[in-house]
Amino acid sequence: MRFKLFLAFFLLLVFAACKKESVASYTVEALINPVNSGTVESSTYSYEADTTLTLKAVAAEGYVFSHWSEGASGSDNPLTLTADSNLLVMAHFVPELQEEVQAFKGGEIHNGYVFAVENGGTKAHLINKSGEKTFSWSFDSRLGNDVEWLPNGNLLGIFKPEEELPFSFGGYGGILKEFDRSQTSIWEYKKADSEGLLHHDALKLPNGNILSMIWETIPAESAQAAGVNVDYPIYPEKIVEINPSTNEIVWQWRAFEHLVQDHNAEADNFGNPATDIHKIDINYALRENGDIMHANGLAYDAERDLIYMSVNYYSEVWVLDHSKNTEATAGAAGDLVYRFGNPEAFRNTNDVRLFYNNHHPHLIEESGSIMLYNNGSNSEQSSVLELQLPEELSLQTTSYTAPNVVWTYTHPDLFFGKISGAYRLSNGNTLICEGDYGYWEVNPEGEIVWKYASEVNVWRGYGIDADDPRLNFILSN
Repeated sequence: MRFKLFLAFFLLLVFAACKKESVASYTVEALINPVNSGTVESSTYSYEADTTLTLKAVAAEGYVFSHWSEGASGSDNPLTLTADSNLLVMAHFVPELQEEVQAFKGGEIHNGYVFAVENGGTKAHLINKSGEKTFSWSFDSRLGNDVEWLPNGNLLGIFKPEEELPFSFGGYGGILKEFDRSQTSIWEYKKADSEGLLHHDALKLPNGNILSMIWETIPAESAQAAGVNVDYPIYPEKIVEINPSTNEIVWQWRAFEHLVQDHNAEADNFGNPATDIHKIDINYALRENGDIMHANGLAYDAERDLIYMSVNYYSEVWVLDHSKNTEATAGAAGDLVYRFGNPEAFRNTNDVRLFYNNHHPHLIEESGSIMLYNNGSNSEQSSVLELQLPEELSLQTTSYTAPNVVWTYTHPDLFFGKISGAYRLSNGNTLICEGDYGYWEVNPEGEIVWKYASEVNVWRGYGIDADDPRLNFILSN
């Protein structure tokens, strides 16, 4: 009997020892990304269940710690955690931050780059989140203003001509150009004369045509006959679609054909701007230089074949039907499908005004919403708004359905009354271009995760994912 009791006690001790040994065999393994960019120091590499571990990321020369992934998360360093199994962690390091980077919250920053466009300059840059300009494009002419990196790796931009122009305003261009990946010009279109001037923005449509804006010259006599209360020429907006194979305008929309006014009862467009809200009150934002609308940005909704145009002096976005042909757009079919941002532009003081000057309409494909930068000229406080438009876009003479604000961001330090923009990143963060400062990246909760102070004014910024195939060519040359 004693022997049996001894044997049972012995087996119990062996079992306990084996169990303890199996618990003690848990290990922590640390991976480094990129390789050789640093190391991870641990308080122990073998631990028992419920043991508190301390992990410290140590950067190699030329790098700084960014964040943890795999079995850990966040950017705390040192990091303490409790685990009860084998643990695999990855420590991410990035090249040393440049002095332009004024905020960096690793692990929450979009994994990619900023395609940064100088305002009226001769360069665009690819900037990583360490603040390095990993690639720069240089142009022979000044931008006026936008340049976009197309899906095939080409660049499409609007540029300023060298010669003196008959007229011009801030954001003027005159020449559209496309460059291939080797930065060789492969297409050009010019409109810079007494009849009109290309300006601000251009985009390539799915059919390969180019959409851009022109300030169209309307002589004083013609303006007066249309009920405009001026004694000088005016320059309202015209949108043109250009076939780059022939350089022919294959579609256009003229603001001058969609006016309402109550100044001249003899004019054909005489009416009530408060009820004819599908038309444009031409006398709303008159300026003596004739630049009375000053549109500054375009967006295209391919699914619904709609054009969104940011109109700065009206503090609105006008929505246009692109599906109608040019002949139809000259008539009622070309009237505004929808408008939003400033109901005061059609004498509605009941609905809330959202914009006081605005830039960069940006469609968010995942949600179908639209994002804009409100310059906030009334309060010297800028903001970014994400808006959900009504499912049915319409403008009734007796009612107006305002968009729903689904997300907004502002900050006491965020203000510039000109240029600027905002772009929704693939990780859900928002990239904000503050024209006279640089770039902010904020998460959906409104926390600043990255800031970059530019040495020059910037027009816009576009987010580029780290796995974007366009980078293969750029970063390997």
